[in-house]
Amino acid sequence: MARNCSSAPPPPRCRPPSPRACRCTLRSARSPPPRSLPVEMVSMAAAAAAVGVLLPFPFYYTLWTHPQRWVDLCGRGADPCRRMAQVSHAIKALQLLALASVASFSGPPPLYCPVLLAVGQYLNFKEMGTDGSC
Repeated sequence: MARNCSSAPPPPRCRPPSPRACRCTLRSARSPPPRSLPVEMVSMAAAAAAVGVLLPFPFYYTLWTHPQRWVDLCGRGADPCRRMAQVSHAIKALQLLALASVASFSGPPPLYCPVLLAVGQYLNFKEMGTDGSC
């Protein structure tokens, strides 16, 4: 039995005669430690945020392993690359919303963040001739 005392521990060689002497509560040594949050507290919002963050991975895996299915799904006359870019942008927007729903912002971002974003877009345009989509 493990002991959780609410008062100060007794001196090393002096043990209280019973658990009630130090107002202790006894719990079995086999019992699991108390959890900080019950399982019921996990909300649907947290699960939806996790799905939103992980959503691009199965999409890109499916595109990589079954490209012909994607072309067939897009249909005749549709550009599969353009359609993939549209779906990817929609998934990225959902991913951003999922991250924003669980994030806590402590203040405005540092001033170098917009500069880094602008440099990234410049490099995309310079190397690919486009803003990053097909």
